Order: sequence, then C-alpha cells, then structure tokens
Amino acid sequence: MALHVLILILCIVFSNLYEHMLWWVLLAGVCGAVMVQIGFVGHDVTHGHLSSHATYQLALSLICWNLLLGLSVQWWRDKHSTHHKHTHVLGIDPDLYPLFAFDAKRAANMTGLHRWIVRHQHWLFWITLAGARLYFQWLSVAYLLKRGGALRWAEWCLLIAHHLGFWYAVFTFLPQHGFTFIAVSYAVTGVYMGIVFATNHLGMPHATASNGDRIWQAAHTRNIRTGIFGNYFFGGLNLQIEHHLYPAQPRYRLYRLVDQTRARCEQAGVPYHEQRLLPALRDVYASLRTVAVAVKT
Repeated sequence: MALHVLILILCIVFSNLYEHMLWWVLLAGVCGAVMVQIGFVGHDVTHGHLSSHATYQLALSLICWNLLLGLSVQWWRDKHSTHHKHTHVLGIDPDLYPLFAFDAKRAANMTGLHRWIVRHQHWLFWITLAGARLYFQWLSVAYLLKRGGALRWAEWCLLIAHHLGFWYAVFTFLPQHGFTFIAVSYAVTGVYMGIVFATNHLGMPHATASNGDRIWQAAHTRNIRTGIFGNYFFGGLNLQIEHHLYPAQPRYRLYRLVDQTRARCEQAGVPYHEQRLLPALRDVYASLRTVAVAVKT
C-alpha cells in the first residue's frame, strides 16, 4: 500500500510539470486507478487478511477507507458483509443497485423516470459508473449521520481530513485545472471499480435464497481468467468463487484452492463459471439489455 500512496502523491505533485491537458488527464487517471488498488488493500484488511490483531486491523481500515479513500469503513463493512451473506439475492444484495433492474419482473413495475432509466440501462450503467466513487462517499456520509458511538467521530475526522487534504493538494499544484483533475480521477476510479465488481456477479443467475453453506454462492459468481497483470488489476478478485467460498484466505493463497474448489463444486452439482474479461463484459451488457428490451415491449 505504501507504494500506491507514494504514486498517488507523485501524481499530484508532478501534475504541473507540463502545461498540457493530456498530462493532467494521464496523471489523474493513474491517481484514480491507484485509489482502487488502495481499496483492494482495504478489502483485504476488512477480511482480516493482513492482520488478526483487532486494534491494528481497525487502524489500518480507518487509514485505507476513511483517510485515503474518503469512505466510511463501517458503511463498507456492513455493505460487504451483507453481500457475502446474500450473494446475488434480489432485493437483499446491496451490490445490485436499485437504480437499475436485473430481472424483467421488477422492471415491469417501474414507472416514470426510473422506467426510462431501465429501458436504457445497457448503456447508462457504464456511464453512471463514473459517478460511483462520489455516490459511495455520499452513502458513507448518510450512514454516519445515523450512527452513534466513539468510532463515528474518528471516522468523521478522517473523512474531513481526506477531502481537505486531497482538494488542497490538487489545487495547490494545479490551481487552474484542479476540477478537471479531480473529475477524471473520480471517473476512472468508478469505471475501474465497476468493471471489477460487475464482472464478478452481473449476468449470472440470481439467487432465490441464502443459507449457511457457501457452496450455493458459486452458482451466482464468475471467475475471470487472467495472467499476472490481470491478477494485479483485479486485486485477486478475479478468483471470486474461491474468495466467496474461503473469504478468510488472503489473495495469494486463492490460486492454491482452485482445484479444491472445482472438485467441491462438482461434488455439490454446482457449476464453476470462469471466463475471459471481454466475454464476461459482453455477458454483463447482454443481461442488462435483456431486461431493458423487456421493458420496451
């Protein structure tokens, strides 16, 4: 994580090195991508992959989520825990965002602006990903406004420190183009993050219920077949099936569990889904379009 934080700082410091828009956009894009990588570290911390010591884990979580990303760690933890318990269950899994419809039955009951959004969701979805980081920050604020306890004040202080520090640094080194730098950075974070999480589950069959045995989650989860760079790009979440079945295992151990997971799925009669990135993205698009077309007819 230290290397990513250093890259983040250097992107801002060197943003005024050349007076050219392409230079600002490039560094802003790198900055946005680094934010996602920091989020992967925060995800690992949340699962206890880096430390089992409660105090150290909490401190590192607050640094990753609140200070560096501007998100509430408690909000993220609750959201992600619900996703793991109720993977791809309509109406319960928080990763199935209510702005869009993922089944024709729900889409048919929509009216007004929401119905129009669903009718065009197969392309609107990818555009709205650019605002995902800002949306998550807003959800974090809304979450903390409803929460009590001592940790809430620590979260508020670190969230304020994040925004003051990030905006001050950007406008110090790039005073005339700070808004452009921040907008591009936020957009890249949202699209990058959206691609990773969309291909994990969207386009897969929905679950009707959840239970204590995690093997059922494999039927609603997709792995992305990648090389070394792809593994880095996905933060280890390209092995999403293994992550769901063995959430306590750190990313570097998941590859050792692939054969075991395949055998476990075969024994339970559950399909083991694995695709390349582009076919997975096509399936996500197709699933969104199928619902959109159903609304139009």
